[in-house]
Amino acid sequence: MPPFQTCPHCGQQFGSASLGIHVARCRSRCIEPEPASVGPQGKPPPVLPSCQFCGQQFGSSSLHIHERRCKLRPADLPLPPSPTKSP
Repeated sequence: MPPFQTCPHCGQQFGSASLGIHVARCRSRCIEPEPASVGPQGKPPPVLPSCQFCGQQFGSSSLHIHERRCKLRPADLPLPPSPTKSP
């Protein structure tokens, strides 16, 4: 699993290939770099759910998709059920 690096402006984590692209865009939105533990509004960044296999964080809708395809997921483990959408 590739190491993730933290954006100095917003505290989000990115792979090494996409961090530079994100930082350039994020810098234009932020006037002053924020510490990694504090988000842009002075609040701690939201706690995102983590993949049970590799530990990478995702939004709740993306987590389910990732866990079905995670390379660290044991091959003999049944696929998790699809989340149901409320009307």
